[in-house]
Amino acid sequence: MKAFFVFTLMMVMVVFCSAAHSWGVIEKGPYLQNVGKRHITIMWESLYATKSRVDYGMTKDYDLFVEDPKEVELHEVTLRPLRPGMKYYYKITCGLTTKTGNFRTAPAQDTPVKFTVYGDSRTNSDIHRDIAKEMLAENPDFILHVGDLVTNGKRDYQWESWFFDPLYDVINHIPIFTCLGNHEANSRDYLDLFSLPSNELWYSFDYSNCHFTILDTNKEYGKGSNQYKWLKNDLSQMRAGWKFVLFHHPPYSSGAHGSTLKARNVLTPLFRKYGVDIVFAGHEHIYERSYPIDSAFELDSSPVTYVVTGGGGADLHNAGRNIWTVASEKTYNFCVLSLDGDKLEFKALNENGKRIDEFSIDKRKGKYQEYTKDKLFFEIIEFQRMLPSIVTPPVVLLESGRTQAQDVIKIKNIFPEAVDFTITWHSLGNWDVSPERTVVRIGGNETKQIPFTFRFPNTDIWWPPPTFSIAYDTGIYSGEIADNYLRALSFKRLSCGKAGGSVEIDGRMKERFWKSISPANGFIRSDFSGLATKQTTAKAAYGKNALYFAIVCREPESKSLSATISKRDGDIINDEAVIVSLAPHGDENMVYQFGVNCDGVEYDAKGGVKEWNGKWESATQFNDGNWTVEMAIPYSVLELSSAPKKGEEWKINFFRSTTGSPEKSEWSATLESPLAIERLGILTMN
Repeated sequence: MKAFFVFTLMMVMVVFCSAAHSWGVIEKGPYLQNVGKRHITIMWESLYATKSRVDYGMTKDYDLFVEDPKEVELHEVTLRPLRPGMKYYYKITCGLTTKTGNFRTAPAQDTPVKFTVYGDSRTNSDIHRDIAKEMLAENPDFILHVGDLVTNGKRDYQWESWFFDPLYDVINHIPIFTCLGNHEANSRDYLDLFSLPSNELWYSFDYSNCHFTILDTNKEYGKGSNQYKWLKNDLSQMRAGWKFVLFHHPPYSSGAHGSTLKARNVLTPLFRKYGVDIVFAGHEHIYERSYPIDSAFELDSSPVTYVVTGGGGADLHNAGRNIWTVASEKTYNFCVLSLDGDKLEFKALNENGKRIDEFSIDKRKGKYQEYTKDKLFFEIIEFQRMLPSIVTPPVVLLESGRTQAQDVIKIKNIFPEAVDFTITWHSLGNWDVSPERTVVRIGGNETKQIPFTFRFPNTDIWWPPPTFSIAYDTGIYSGEIADNYLRALSFKRLSCGKAGGSVEIDGRMKERFWKSISPANGFIRSDFSGLATKQTTAKAAYGKNALYFAIVCREPESKSLSATISKRDGDIINDEAVIVSLAPHGDENMVYQFGVNCDGVEYDAKGGVKEWNGKWESATQFNDGNWTVEMAIPYSVLELSSAPKKGEEWKINFFRSTTGSPEKSEWSATLESPLAIERLGILTMN
């Protein structure tokens, strides 16, 4: 009896497994791909390998069918030839399982069309589902996705839970076109799961009177690359009334990642030249729209609008603004475009269907100017971006007995046409600058050096040095570059006292000799914008076997300080920290650095190489109103065989960073070049 029961159970299991295999449970889909006037592709994925069958027709009688006897798990069936602009019904059969849907082919002629665009739907399937519902309510002809469909394209479960599940009742009757984001990780799954034109990485298609070009900005697209050549050919041959380009990395963005300058420099000239209307990108988890951006000097260029729509579900970024920004918001979002002949209506909605932006374009004669009246010029945007780097401030060396110096302001005009610059000096204090105001015209892409004479007192009261502003007029735009500083350098000197007796490194500086040693003080901000807000005092002493440092860092909230770096040789310069630079050998390749953050984590390097390590000692101490550091650097670590002699001179500097109100300061101004040995101060052994 028992044997009969076991046999019966086994037979039931065999029948069940066989039936399950024949049922061919559908895991993903069906979903629609690559719709055209006379074709469409229907895809789905089944739990078990089965043959593929699609019944379809213009009624639910499904008078036509396509069947592939090959058993597969990922099914891809293309229906053709179809009639343009017609609605079809379809039914997929996978074993004993069927699912139904419908689709409409692309129109044969120019007819009204509506489509939606969004991106970065990864991570949050609930938000993605909300976006899907709102897109469904808009009932678009098709959907475009600008990349980052999932967080890691090589993990199969993410495709189902983060992409296909939220869209299950949308893309079964609305086709979707996608492009690659960086999070797809160039995975094979992407190419397998989607059926797109051409090589599927970059491709184009037409729909009604619109042309769509999709790029892969994860692959090489520089001039001379295959993708660039393809793009130039594609754009030059398109004849549609409306032209759209989509890719993942935005040329213009005010979000956390910022603009992708390579895309701006390489791709946008082609968009202006060939009349692209709107460029869509993602990557930033925000919504942002630019003014129409044109060129002031390129022949036959046209304005292009840039839209960032990366709010499909990924955690949001902060949304900033820039010179090109019309609208910017930290919100989940998607875009809806409705086109009818020469008219385009655009709206951006959030996940609740609330309108966050809108505009329209009418290309009819006399109407297009309404849209382009607020256009910006590409050259001005680039000029603004490059402003901080086009000016090289003068550098004046302050030496004992010297009260006058001459130097130049160097200005590089990166604008293609001549620009008028006016230099005006301010906040002179004890300084005298001649001339105080200078007007100069600099030709396109030229550099000029404008000389000035500086007179200053032969005292320590030379701070702050004067500031200057530069007004500019390009002929189509004017503005000002403010808060520029004269860079005044002085050879600072520090006396190194002699350590008496034993020294305990505990951060308390309790040895008597510290009181009689002169300090290094008067720290200035590393960007030359003024004296350090939180001052630092440093002292040095030399003993028989080691060099000692005692550093006091003024900080009202010292007892609440903390640091982020917990491992040796981490980037403590962004913590609450101090670093001593030493050059005992007079060699810039042998500038030693010894640092410690407020938690006592040490950093050392030689010639900027932090893999170099020495055996030295340090300790920190928190006090009311300051925190202190003591260091002991053995001479052997500095590759010296003995203590320095009295009167011997080394190069030295001290750096400090603060976190409460972030600031970087230094004792001897190095123009933010901490290893520039010629700009370090002088340490004299007394």
